[in-house]
Amino acid sequence: MLRLLKKQSSYINKMCFCRLLLILVIANTAEQNASPYLNWIIQVLIHIIKNDESSDIAVSRALHCIEILISENSLHSHTLSYIEEIIVLCIECFKSNNWIIRNADLQLAKALIDRFFGVSLSSYNRPKTIEDLFVLFPKLPTYFFKILSMDPLDERATMAFQFFLESQIKPNLWKHATAECLRYFRVLFSDVIRNYPDHFGRLAVKSLVALTNVDDIPNVILDVCGYLKSHFVSLRSNIISNLVFLVKELYEKYRKEHIDSKTIEVCINDLSNFLRKRNSSLFDFILTKIEEPFDVINKLKNCNINFYQNRIWLNNYTPLLVNSKHYLQYINLILRASLPVCQKVKVLSILVTKFEKGCLKGADMRVLLKILAENCVLEEDSYLLVCYYKIISMLISNMQTDVNIDGSLNVPKYFRRLYQAQVSVLYNYSSKSNIFDEFHAASTIQLYLNHIGMAEDIDSDIASCLTFFPQDIPNDLKFRLYKLLFYYSLRHSTCVEIYNFITYITRKQCHSILNALECFLSRSFVDKNLGEYADRFYCDIKRYARELCENNGRQADSFYEVESDIVVPMHFLAKLSGAKDVYC
Repeated sequence: MLRLLKKQSSYINKMCFCRLLLILVIANTAEQNASPYLNWIIQVLIHIIKNDESSDIAVSRALHCIEILISENSLHSHTLSYIEEIIVLCIECFKSNNWIIRNADLQLAKALIDRFFGVSLSSYNRPKTIEDLFVLFPKLPTYFFKILSMDPLDERATMAFQFFLESQIKPNLWKHATAECLRYFRVLFSDVIRNYPDHFGRLAVKSLVALTNVDDIPNVILDVCGYLKSHFVSLRSNIISNLVFLVKELYEKYRKEHIDSKTIEVCINDLSNFLRKRNSSLFDFILTKIEEPFDVINKLKNCNINFYQNRIWLNNYTPLLVNSKHYLQYINLILRASLPVCQKVKVLSILVTKFEKGCLKGADMRVLLKILAENCVLEEDSYLLVCYYKIISMLISNMQTDVNIDGSLNVPKYFRRLYQAQVSVLYNYSSKSNIFDEFHAASTIQLYLNHIGMAEDIDSDIASCLTFFPQDIPNDLKFRLYKLLFYYSLRHSTCVEIYNFITYITRKQCHSILNALECFLSRSFVDKNLGEYADRFYCDIKRYARELCENNGRQADSFYEVESDIVVPMHFLAKLSGAKDVYC
């Protein structure tokens, strides 16, 4: 191992079999010979890390090797005596500017935290705490305090904070001897919060919250709010942001343990009113937790969205409002506002999550569908139109049979966008009570014909919508619709949708797309459904089949470029293109 570590052209592979081989060799030696090899190799690895002349590659390899040894359960008792020194090395190595070393160091830190704090049960909640680490290694508190009290702080503090914020103090901690030690750290973290506006301040906030007993949180929030109001004029805006973030994190921790939080909410509400009077945008980060959604909606009605700060405010409130009982009012306001596309997409994505959780039902779903459809036909952005179509299609396909769509959709005379027509078809033809508009049906079918073969996802979306067209439409429209069916039946990406539609309109169970086409193209079916347009229909599809044969060549066994269980053989297409009459 020493030879490999020093050799620049080699490395220790982190693949599972290499890791297992290394562990087995060291573990067997440790069990049989009182771990002389293990002690030696750990000392060598530590020496490489400490040696200023070691290359960055050698240091990173040594860190990876130590991480492997720390992670192995069977070696825990043998590596325990080195842990204190390894933790110090782990923190010291993070001051390196080389990201190869930092990456290896982060993995070592994770192994140490998992080993001594236990596997994470939830966000920053592990079975053991920093107290357990200090009890095992009594010299560590002095070192941690030294690193975290330096002025200015360096990147070593970033790593030191991780050991605090990854654990939450348990309620019975304050009876132990380490309680006084941790009180000093709480004071230290408070100083960092008041003096460092960057990431150090945020890390200190999370560390202070981790060291705060949940039963003491109401008093701590009262103290922080009082400090904010009394020192507001003299505090920098970034420090105010740290303190507001502290209030938010404390409140989140308290809510996980206590249902009743009225005292805290009154205090926070008082703070938010104080900040509001001083034109601070920071109060919005608190209000998302306590302000009534209906009040926010009223504010939104008078909000100038053109201002960047107002858009940030709106973005912060979006999850709260979409998940509130007033979400329909909010959604309609947002989708009609002149906002960036990303903001509207965010609203639609939250709606999808809301639907997947079963929160959209009955009357709300009908109103929501109308809101989405009305805004879609007025939209111009192509990506947002696709998003509208996807969510409307999902809602309609999962609606219960007794849920009727409210009224018909008012649409423009001509559709400029494909997915506007798609939404119009889904919405207007999903309910039998809606009045059929022949003009818009004709323009929609023509739009579909113009988009054949543009993209597979577009073909699939169009084919899925054809089933919504009513069957009792005039013969001239049915003539164009049936041509569209035939064209899409020969496309690999849409053959399944068309197969299902053909079996539906012919009312016959077919075992393949070819069998379905035979039923669909039969003289009896075409004459019955197209009447005077039957001969013209056969003429057009034969011309289309002939062009496909010429464009794709006759050497292929099937029309599709990609093989499938459902295919249209080329000889069928050739037979169709040369036939005088089709399936008389």
